[in-house]
Amino acid sequence: MPDKFTHGYALVIGVASYPHIRPLPFTVLNDAADVADMLKRPDRAGYVAEHVRLLLDEQATKAAILDGLKWLAEQTTDESTAVVFFSGHGGRVSEGGATVNYLLPYNTKADALKDTAIRSDELTEALRAIHAGRLVVILDACHSGGTGEAKDALAPQVETVKGNPTDDLYDELRQGEGRVILASSKSVELSYVLPNARNSLFTQCLLEAIDGKARHRGDGTVRIFDLAEYVMEQVPARYHRRQHPIFKAQDVDANFPVVLLMGGDKSLAPAPALTPLNTSVDRAALREFLVAHKTLDDLDVLCADIEQELENDGIKLRISLDTVGIGRRATIQYAALNLIEYLRRNGRLAYLVRRLRKEYPGEI
Repeated sequence: MPDKFTHGYALVIGVASYPHIRPLPFTVLNDAADVADMLKRPDRAGYVAEHVRLLLDEQATKAAILDGLKWLAEQTTDESTAVVFFSGHGGRVSEGGATVNYLLPYNTKADALKDTAIRSDELTEALRAIHAGRLVVILDACHSGGTGEAKDALAPQVETVKGNPTDDLYDELRQGEGRVILASSKSVELSYVLPNARNSLFTQCLLEAIDGKARHRGDGTVRIFDLAEYVMEQVPARYHRRQHPIFKAQDVDANFPVVLLMGGDKSLAPAPALTPLNTSVDRAALREFLVAHKTLDDLDVLCADIEQELENDGIKLRISLDTVGIGRRATIQYAALNLIEYLRRNGRLAYLVRRLRKEYPGEI
């Protein structure tokens, strides 16, 4: 097993002490610092130290962030894995009747957003210039304290600017081959910092996944779908189902490694067998079964069959590739993950298991 993830590069950003808008807990700086440290540690993720750039508070101006993205573009090739991590305020504002998404750097001013904040089209353009074979953008934005208080960014100065970026931003950012977006919460939710925690809830789970708690193949790496699955499962389970991470991918044809697995148990633990009909099945094993046995067109038919069975039971739930959030160009790995998560969130995962057991008796 290699001792360095030599083709990995990362830009890690954390902003808490905003001078002109509402500040965030110091935890946000811990998030960025701990992610950068985890990536660089030779006994953990194994990135080369010089391949990780960290920007905290006053270092994370708009100009510095855009320069950091330019640095990633200059350093990476088709063989590279690039990671962009941002922990800070995200926002949206109504401009000319349209909603515009922003990431808010350290020097953001409510009355000068164009010059001090990063508009979604600026961010998208900067990301498109990064020609790494695999690009992972991780956004832990719109934080709230553990009391559950909403801490919108620019209020009361500008009441129209608040909350998470909308889902449109995530769709925009994932454009291009090998692009993955992992965001801390839905646009209508907050990203929580629990009392006395060193890290925000989302970043805590992300660090655990990198540290070896995500399911892995025993090949010395943590792969992107397994990392995302761990975070998407753990975050809502730990805070009353009030926060649900978002995962979107574009033209990702493999469950690619994102870090080395230097910590935790590196041996391959076989997935537990699927249990009798209930929702306590091992979802990673279920996802791998779908990937091995189904195409995207098959999943479209499977969605229709499950929707019909639910209707037969008097349950109204729309299930299709569109309603589940699976684009027609999605990979089967991404589609399987989204379908499983959609059914789990709606308490109907058992219907998928039952349908597959009818189709593949004795195999699942």
